[in-house]
Amino acid sequence: MYKQLAKAFGAGCVGALAGCIASLFEVPRKLDISNAVSGALAGFFAASLLVLSVSAAGADGGETTIKRIKKVHGVAAPMARYSQAVEIRGAKRLLYISGQTGHAVDGNLIGDSIEEQADLCFSNIKATLLEVGLTIDDLVKITVYLRSRDYLATYRTARDRAFGKVEPASTLVIAKLVHPDMAIEIDAVAAM
Repeated sequence: MYKQLAKAFGAGCVGALAGCIASLFEVPRKLDISNAVSGALAGFFAASLLVLSVSAAGADGGETTIKRIKKVHGVAAPMARYSQAVEIRGAKRLLYISGQTGHAVDGNLIGDSIEEQADLCFSNIKATLLEVGLTIDDLVKITVYLRSRDYLATYRTARDRAFGKVEPASTLVIAKLVHPDMAIEIDAVAAM
């Protein structure tokens, strides 16, 4: 497994170096440090993802443990109910759930109510987990995109109703969404 990790990291470093070199010799030929830095960061990010992928693929078959870290020493406490970090050990399976929205099975948006759309997002996430034999307890990370800060309290109520005591690591972003009537979109990661 360590050889795989070394190869993955090496590939990422080569990607970083290639990104730096390519950005320095783009047309027009002028030194642009921001492109070089972007290339390097992209390469190192790719290396990190490769290392994580190889680590998960190389799990030794032992029991999977999910440790939810609510408060990290020396870091500000969470502003809401979520874990600051989630550590996964021995994972054999990772599931990435694409952004779920307030679209019903027929493809139509169920309305512009944040409560209805949030409930449907969480219902879709639960259905996706169930489809592959996982549960809400296996969630380790969610990213939530809200159209307006005004939706925050309603979203949190819907989240608490859907998750109960489960508190995955969480990121919340206020952003314009693809469709102007969409109030929310949520993607998720689960591990087992």
